[in-house]
Amino acid sequence: MPRTRERPSVVDVDNIDELLDDDATQELVHPTKVQKQVAIEGSCTKKGKGKKGTVTSRLEVCMQQICDSTDSASSPSVQHAVAEIPTMKECANKLSELREFNEDAELWAQGFNLFKDSKIRAMFMSCPDDLRMYHFITQELNRARTVELAKTWFAPAP
Repeated sequence: MPRTRERPSVVDVDNIDELLDDDATQELVHPTKVQKQVAIEGSCTKKGKGKKGTVTSRLEVCMQQICDSTDSASSPSVQHAVAEIPTMKECANKLSELREFNEDAELWAQGFNLFKDSKIRAMFMSCPDDLRMYHFITQELNRARTVELAKTWFAPAP
């Protein structure tokens, strides 16, 4: 005897218009939260109010909202912002243009090591002139030295 597929149960949802309204602020709702809400409200037992819809269709709508929000987060405008972070090579070239760093190879290497952090690279390259770049990079070098000293001063005794 062949098995027949059971049709999903029909759920009567009172506020389906609010949940599916495109004009309303879209809020991401986890599918399990929707199931719990239906169970708590007991909307499947109410008759004559609202529109009928299956739990499956509501879950599909929620999943689509999640996919849409994920797509918008990876939009080209967000990717474009990431692409504007300067490379280490660009920063190294600019660092070489600073006289003090060009004359002292050890100082240049210390400054170059700071460029491992993309935030520092972006801030360094956003400085409007060489003088401010010099002050920014020396301040970051001093900050790095202070952190290293703090590690040795406050390290637990062996």
